[in-house]
Amino acid sequence: MTRLIIDDQLMDFLKSKSRDNPVCKVIVQEIENPRDRYRRKDKKHFSGDINYLGFSKDAPHFISYLNELRWEQIDLLKQDPWKSGLRFQGKAGKVIRKLFTPEGLKQFKDKNIEQFSNLFKSFCDAHSGRYDFELVSGEDIRKYYDEEYYSPKYGEVGTLWSSCMRHDRCRYYFDIFTENTASVSMVVMLDEDGLVLGRALIWWGVSFRGEIRTIMDRIYTVRDCDQQAFIDYAEKEGWVYKTVQTYDCKQDFTVDGEEVYATVSIDLDYSDFDLYPYLDTFTYMDGDTLWNDSEYGTMTLDDTEGGYTDEEDRVYDENARTTIRRDDAQYCEVGQGYCHMNDAVYLEYRDEYGL
Repeated sequence: MTRLIIDDQLMDFLKSKSRDNPVCKVIVQEIENPRDRYRRKDKKHFSGDINYLGFSKDAPHFISYLNELRWEQIDLLKQDPWKSGLRFQGKAGKVIRKLFTPEGLKQFKDKNIEQFSNLFKSFCDAHSGRYDFELVSGEDIRKYYDEEYYSPKYGEVGTLWSSCMRHDRCRYYFDIFTENTASVSMVVMLDEDGLVLGRALIWWGVSFRGEIRTIMDRIYTVRDCDQQAFIDYAEKEGWVYKTVQTYDCKQDFTVDGEEVYATVSIDLDYSDFDLYPYLDTFTYMDGDTLWNDSEYGTMTLDDTEGGYTDEEDRVYDENARTTIRRDDAQYCEVGQGYCHMNDAVYLEYRDEYGL
C-alpha cells in the first residue's frame, strides 16, 4: 500500500480545513499530488503503516483505518475494505501519529495535531446532529446566561461553567443586552435536550476599520473543540470574530481569514442602567458608545458584581496592554509598571515585585 487512500467524507473535512491546519494541508497535498513514495526511505513523511482512512461509523470522533496485515487479510477474503469488520479505529490525534513517520511529524508542532483533533471532533458533531445553533435576543440572552440552562452532558467544565456571569444573581445585570436588541444578540449551541453547550455574544453595526461589520464576541464552551464550530458559524455568516478567546486580547480579530488588530466601537440605544454585566471585549463605555480600547472609555464594565469602575480607579497593565482595576493591580519595581496581581513575580532576594 503505497498510495494514500481516504474516503470522501474525510477528504471533504481535510479540504475544508487545509487553510487553517497544516496537518490537513499536507495530507491533501499528498493525495492530490503524490510524492512521498518517491522519497528516500529515511526522508519519507508518510509511514505506510496504515491506509484506507475514513470516519468511524461506530465511534464518534474516531478515524477508522487498516494496517498492512489487515489489508492483506481483506484482500485474500475479497472483502470491501470500507465495509470489513477487520477495520481498526482510533482517536484522531493518535491516528495522525501513526500516519506520519518521525521525520514527517517534525514539520508539525504539538498544537497543530491538537488543533487537528479539535477540528475533527467539531466536524463530526456538526454532521451528526449532536447540537443545534440558535440565534437569540432580548430576554433569551438573560435566560441562556443562567447556569440552570447549561448542559451537564460533558461535566461542569470548560469556560462556560467557569464564567463569572453564570450565577442566578447575575440575571439583574443584563438589561444592557435586553434593551438593545438592535445592537446585540447571542448565538447558543444547544444539545439534544435544548441545554447550552456554548454561547457567544453577537454585536451588530460595529464600526470596524471604516466599515460596519458584525462581530462574534468571546466564545464560551463546555468543550474546547466546540469553539471551532462557532468559528465555522461566524465564517459562514461573514462575521468578524475574536482571534483569541480570552478577555485580555480585546483588539485581536479575524476578518475574512486575516488576523487584524483594530480599535472598534458600537453605539447603543440605551446605556444608563443601575447594573452592568462583565464584558470581555467592549469593556469601555463613553456615553452611549462601547469601545474595546480603554483610551476612549470613561466607564469600565469589568466588575463581576454588576458595578463599574471610573477612569481614576484604573491603571495600565503592561503585560495585557490594557487598563485594569487598581484594586487588582500590583506595581512592580522591577520593570517600573503595573500588572495584574496574579501576573506579578515576587523576587524574594530583592523583596520587590517584577513584571
